[in-house]
Amino acid sequence: MTLDSTLFLLALCSFLGLIVRHQRLRHFPLPPGPKRLPLIENHFDIPLVKPWLTYKKWAEKHGDIIFMRVPFQPTVIVSSANAAIDLMEKRSNIYSDRLVTTMDELSGWAWVFAFLPYGAKWRTRRRLFHQHFHQGAVGRYQHIETREARAFIRRLAIDNFSLENVRQTAAAVIMGVAYGITVADLNDKYVHIAHKALSTLMDIKKPGAFWVDYVPLLRHIPTWVPGATARKLGASVKPLVYAMRDEPYAASKRDFDNGVADFSVAHRMIEDLESRYSDSTSCYIEQEEVIKDALGMAYAAGFDTNFISTLVFFLAMAMYPHVQRKAQAELDRVVGEGRLPSFDDYQTLLYVQAIVLETLRWMPALPMGNGHRVLVDDEYKGYHIPKGSLIVPNAWAMLHDSKDYPFPEEFNPDRFIADGRLSSKVRDPSTIAFGFGRRYELRFLSV
Repeated sequence: MTLDSTLFLLALCSFLGLIVRHQRLRHFPLPPGPKRLPLIENHFDIPLVKPWLTYKKWAEKHGDIIFMRVPFQPTVIVSSANAAIDLMEKRSNIYSDRLVTTMDELSGWAWVFAFLPYGAKWRTRRRLFHQHFHQGAVGRYQHIETREARAFIRRLAIDNFSLENVRQTAAAVIMGVAYGITVADLNDKYVHIAHKALSTLMDIKKPGAFWVDYVPLLRHIPTWVPGATARKLGASVKPLVYAMRDEPYAASKRDFDNGVADFSVAHRMIEDLESRYSDSTSCYIEQEEVIKDALGMAYAAGFDTNFISTLVFFLAMAMYPHVQRKAQAELDRVVGEGRLPSFDDYQTLLYVQAIVLETLRWMPALPMGNGHRVLVDDEYKGYHIPKGSLIVPNAWAMLHDSKDYPFPEEFNPDRFIADGRLSSKVRDPSTIAFGFGRRYELRFLSV
C-alpha cells in the first residue's frame, strides 16, 4: 500500500469515526431545563435580576446542569463544582473557547482576553499576563499593597467607613502594581474613567439582555431609531473602555521614556519591549497592543474583585461581631501591640486566613462566571451537550451548596479549620470564585 493510500484510509476512518460519534451523541437527551416555547424558546425565561438565585432554584428542581435554548445560542448552566471541574478543567481542551458577543464589540470590551475565543491571540495575551501576574510574580509588589492598606487604615481613622475610601484603595493597589501610578484621591482621572467603564460591564455581559447578540444584523440600525438601545449604549461606553486601557499605559510609557517610572508590571513589560524591538517596527506595535490588553485586563479584574470583596468583609464584620472579636484576639496574640500586621504574619494567622476564604465564599464578587463555549458535541452523565453551547458556571450555587458548606447562608470561618489548621476536606472557595480552566490565574489579582 502506498503512502497516499494509507493517508487516505486514515482520513476516511477519522471522518467516519466523527460521523458515528456525532450520531451516537445525538441519541442522548439534552439536559433538563425550563419548558421552551416556539420560536422564542427560552429567551423570556432568562432572569435579568440576580440570575444566580433563579438558576440555583432551577438546579434544585432539575439537577446540576440545566439546558436553555435562547435564539441561536444553546446554553448550559452548571451549578455544581464537581460538574464544572469535570467539564471546564478535566475537559478544558474542548471547553476553553469563549464567545465574543456583538455587544462586546459594540461596547469596546472585545479586547479583554478573558472574553476571547481560544486561539493564537488569546494565547499571546495569556502568556504575557501569566508571566507577570502568577502567584510568585505578584509577591514582588507586596510593598505597594502594604503602603495602600496602611493608607486605607489611616483614612478609616479619620473618616470612618465610606464606599469612596474602599474604592480608592482598590484602585490604588491595582493601579500601583500594574502601572506604577499613585492614586492620591478619587478625583484621579484614571480611576474616574475606569470606574465609569467598569460600571457598565455587568449589564453588557448579562445573558439575554440584548437582542443584537442573537441577531447581529441589528448592530447596523442607526442610533436615532427608537429601540436601538445596544447601539446607543455601545457608542457611549466604547470611548471609556479604550481610555481605561490606553491612558494609564500612555502615562507609564511617558514616565519610562523620561526615566522616572516607578517599579511596576508596566515598567517591566516596557523595558522588555524596548530591548527586543525598535519602536518603528510592526512587531513593536503588535506587542505593545498585547501589553495594553494584559495590563487593562489586570485593572478590570483586580479592581472589581478587591472592591467587592472588601465591602463583603465589612458587611460580615458588622453582621457577625463575634467573628470580628475572634479575629482581633488572634491579631493581638500573634502580632502584638506596637505594629501593624505584615505579609510575613499571614501564614500564622489561621483564623484570618479562614475569614478570607469565607469572604470569597459567602458573597462572591462574581456570582456568575464568564461563559465558556464547547468546541464539539459532547456527552456528560448521559446528556448531550451540543457543539457551540455556552457553558455558564453558577459560582453562587456552588459556593452555597450545603453538601460542601453546611448552613451556607451563615458567615462561619470556622468551617475551614480542623485540628488547628486549614482543613483539606473543605473545598477551597478560590477554586470556584475566580473561574475554571485555563483562565484561573486571575485569582492572584485578588490582593
